[in-house]
Amino acid sequence: MITIDISELRSESSGLQTFLKEKVNVSITVEDSLLILDSKGKISLRDIKAFVKRFLHHKGLSETYRVTVKHGTIKISKHK
Repeated sequence: MITIDISELRSESSGLQTFLKEKVNVSITVEDSLLILDSKGKISLRDIKAFVKRFLHHKGLSETYRVTVKHGTIKISKHK
């Protein structure tokens, strides 16, 4: 199970969800400001991080937001 914290980018949550479903083909549930991917070991945390970064790049948000991993959770946060 992989968790993505989208609390700072809620406006793009549905777009990110559909993007990941197309790329990874795993079930995704939404809980408040978290996307939870049921990967069952099919895909790594590093691969999901790369897909999230690619999504931000396609949306033109890669200069504004960054993607980090901490304790098994991918977090999208705004640059300071």
